[in-house]
Amino acid sequence: MEFALVSDWRRWPCEEAQLEEIYAKEFSRLGHRIHWLAFISGLPEPMRRETWHGHPVTLYRREDGTARPLIAWLSALLKERSLSFVQVRNDPLFALLAAWLARRAGKPFVYHLSVLNGPIVLAQALERSGLARLRLLIKGWVGGLLVDRVALSCDLLLPISDHMAEHYQAMGRRGPTVPMQMGCRDAVASPPPAERATVELLYLGALGWVRRLDFLLRAMALAIKADPRLRLNFLGAAQTSQEVDRLRALVAELGLTESVRFTPPVPRAEVAACIDDSDIGVSPLPPVPYFFMNSPTKLMESLGRGRPVVATEENPEQKAILEASGGGIAVPFDEAAFASAILALSRDRARRVEAGRRGAEYMSAHRDYSLLAKVAEKAYRDHLVGVEN
Repeated sequence: MEFALVSDWRRWPCEEAQLEEIYAKEFSRLGHRIHWLAFISGLPEPMRRETWHGHPVTLYRREDGTARPLIAWLSALLKERSLSFVQVRNDPLFALLAAWLARRAGKPFVYHLSVLNGPIVLAQALERSGLARLRLLIKGWVGGLLVDRVALSCDLLLPISDHMAEHYQAMGRRGPTVPMQMGCRDAVASPPPAERATVELLYLGALGWVRRLDFLLRAMALAIKADPRLRLNFLGAAQTSQEVDRLRALVAELGLTESVRFTPPVPRAEVAACIDDSDIGVSPLPPVPYFFMNSPTKLMESLGRGRPVVATEENPEQKAILEASGGGIAVPFDEAAFASAILALSRDRARRVEAGRRGAEYMSAHRDYSLLAKVAEKAYRDHLVGVEN
């Protein structure tokens, strides 16, 4: 296969695990060729050409605009190359333009939907006031409508989870829909940390207030009363410093200053070492419809390194993975229940090690990116007209 992929990442080099592991690495190994397009914030020059795991990449400076370069690049590519299809990840405006050009050229259009930003923006609007709130409300509402329009009309939809697939099928989608789930690379249970005076918990991911991490801090406050050895490390960032400041203020209010630390994001290549240094992962996704459709990436990364995870069960995929693997504990979104689950693992080192081993075995057998790449490859061949090799 040879196809165009217009992505929504804004930094180079790309650190999106699914894109790099499945599309850049595995598809190259399988003999497929991808023409990548991305718009990078702060790119020094207006346009740059790169190569990524053997695939050609075209980068444009985002601040110079996106519509005209996208149309020019894709129009020329469709004329020059016999593409199997055109694919866009997430951005609905990119998707509308690319779908129009693909159909003019008689090529199938694929929409890869890894996140629903509309509901996130609407939730962020509730934290603002005045004109800022109005802008976010309009952006979230319009963006959500456009995403839905593309998702319902594309030739092949690749949603991030089974629940997202069911969501669009319930909305009336009748075309082929194949979940493109997250996974990990070469899952192996790394040796557990040596015995030490603390039990280290790791939260990986965004720190935005929409994630309701006050829940995790309150659960931590309950757990630490019973096990003072507990420590929590937040590894991630928020869109605004005010969101992190609110978390820090709550840490102080709950008397957790000596037990909670904040670590800035690290390159993806360094995440494994951070997981290895932890004893327990936590994935407290809140009971909000948007998060029901998420794929719990950080849970899977922790399991892939052999670390047990305490997670909330409202996200169907979190619950299913932990129940199938035995790699941790899924509980309701309840502070006391979450604290009890943390204590069940913090007090039993042997249980932690065994759960971690089971989690890594499950990820290796069911969620390795080499396996997921074949799922994607089969989806294109089964559902797109003219895609044979």
